[in-house]
Amino acid sequence: MQALVLRNPWKQTSLGTDPVRLHALGLHERMPPGQLSYRRGIEHWLLIFFHSEATVEEAGETLQIAPNTLFIWPPGAPQRYGHAKEEWDHSWIHLSGTELEPLLDSHQLKSLEPIEFQLAAPFEQFLSEAHNEVSRWTEPDPRILRNLLENTLINLKRNSHNPARPEDNLLRVKMLIDADPAPSRTLAEMAQEAHLSVSHFSARFRQAFGQSPVQYLTSRKIDLAKHILRTRSMNISEVATLVGYDDPYHFSRMFKNETGQSPRAWRTASVKE
Repeated sequence: MQALVLRNPWKQTSLGTDPVRLHALGLHERMPPGQLSYRRGIEHWLLIFFHSEATVEEAGETLQIAPNTLFIWPPGAPQRYGHAKEEWDHSWIHLSGTELEPLLDSHQLKSLEPIEFQLAAPFEQFLSEAHNEVSRWTEPDPRILRNLLENTLINLKRNSHNPARPEDNLLRVKMLIDADPAPSRTLAEMAQEAHLSVSHFSARFRQAFGQSPVQYLTSRKIDLAKHILRTRSMNISEVATLVGYDDPYHFSRMFKNETGQSPRAWRTASVKE
């Protein structure tokens, strides 16, 4: 995507009296390796959406910035950001206005800390539409810019709280485990069920559910074992067999790894409760 850069488009003299005013923007401006530094900051708010990995220096700390991360600097705040070793891509906008800070606050967007989102599209669309507003009209309407910004903040937040739905093949494997965790399923068998290679299946499952497939299966087995230990008078060997462990000693080790207690100790403690 070719960079779009617009600087100082607003020439009216009523600075600070509009709800939101745009002073400059850049859409997908790619930079060579290195960092930009402004010790005294700038006189306006600066919003940067990093499309690639970067670092930000803040209060003497180096923050690692992931792709699709928004960072906000208030007026006058020192700025130092970029990537020391690789080309980096970012979109940015300089804003002021009487309603800007209240808008950010109402959407719980804090300055001087990274805010990760699922998608860059809402911010990209905002910059494009803001550019059109100030470049097409002799007197841009600050109310339109204010509404564009609020819609963008809503869409960014909505995307951040509604992550992409896990793939159907991953959900199918997870549901099979949830429905009956007792059978001994190998990683290869689970990957085959998902129609993926073992490496791809493991990576995607962890990304979707926060645990590796084997860890998830083990956790569900131990959950089932807890239920049996609490509700049925079976010895530890019988419980182990019922949840898919042929070796009761292996079962006891896995149970203690998950809970910090042996099955027998956990049962005693749960009865006392």
